[in-house]
Amino acid sequence: GSSGSSGPDVDGMITLKVDNLTYRTSPDSLRRVFEKYGRVGDVYIPREPHTKAPRGFAFVRFHDRRDAQDAEAAMDGAELDGRELRVQVARYGRRDLSGPSSG
Repeated sequence: GSSGSSGPDVDGMITLKVDNLTYRTSPDSLRRVFEKYGRVGDVYIPREPHTKAPRGFAFVRFHDRRDAQDAEAAMDGAELDGRELRVQVARYGRRDLSGPSSG
């Protein structure tokens, strides 16, 4: 890999964290569901290093913040594979923890 500063433009993307997945849920099925709300850049389901079992959550990246917010509103509490999903915009890198949370 090159050590240049030009990596993939992840800064422009909005990441949704999707919790409470079943082990059956695949990145493809997540992509299909979330693509209804806008252009999906990336879907990632972390796995346990040893067992390779999915850890029950995923990250879905959207190119547009409004698309991500639409998906968050629509999919938080929605059912997928018999589970009620928990969806929230993942806030990385910014320390807005001290600010008021608009919930």
